[in-house]
Amino acid sequence: MDGRGGRVVTGEPGIFVPGALGRLVLLLLLGNLLLLLRRGRWIFVSLHRPIVAFVGELDAWNHCPGCGAPVRPEAGHVECGACGFVAYANPKPTASALIADDEGRVMLSKRARDPAAGKWDLPGGFLEEDEHPLDCLHRELREEAGIGLRDTEFVAVFMDRYGDGPRDVSTLNVYYSARIGEGTPEPSDDVVELRFFALDEIPEDDLAFEHLADVLSAWRQQHS
Repeated sequence: MDGRGGRVVTGEPGIFVPGALGRLVLLLLLGNLLLLLRRGRWIFVSLHRPIVAFVGELDAWNHCPGCGAPVRPEAGHVECGACGFVAYANPKPTASALIADDEGRVMLSKRARDPAAGKWDLPGGFLEEDEHPLDCLHRELREEAGIGLRDTEFVAVFMDRYGDGPRDVSTLNVYYSARIGEGTPEPSDDVVELRFFALDEIPEDDLAFEHLADVLSAWRQQHS
């Protein structure tokens, strides 16, 4: 409840404490950033906020890349008043595979590098300029696992963030189911291990990114 007895819905776990009016207060405690929001005579303490505030893709832009004139990012885009150059902040697209074997197990890849080094991921990577997601998928699996794919089928698209700290980026992640068409999986490039897991053996507490559990759940439903 707020200071007037109204209900407050924040979507964040936290507690209400008495506090001063009219201010946004930030406290750093035990490695967690606590966001304090005024609610009348009370302050709501949010317990699950990142230590460093999110920085948008274009927030560090101070000059136009076309003519060098000063620019100021606003509402997810930059527009240069001198030459008319316009740029928009967009999620970075990726393509990854849910590769099943004859026993219905799915192949996961252990990441060699940060972010999430040593965690389990689904093999794939970022699209190159003008590259179709399926072309990216085939390229990445040749690079990371030394295999060719067959029977690719679209599964779903999921949003997430990639990286650590204020310079992480928004990602738009495209997933396909597939089977191995040629070759034997051997880790390479950014991967230190490839392993097939039964659906009830997937290490969900050791997955690299938050959305992966949802991807695997969607794939299970499609193949149940």
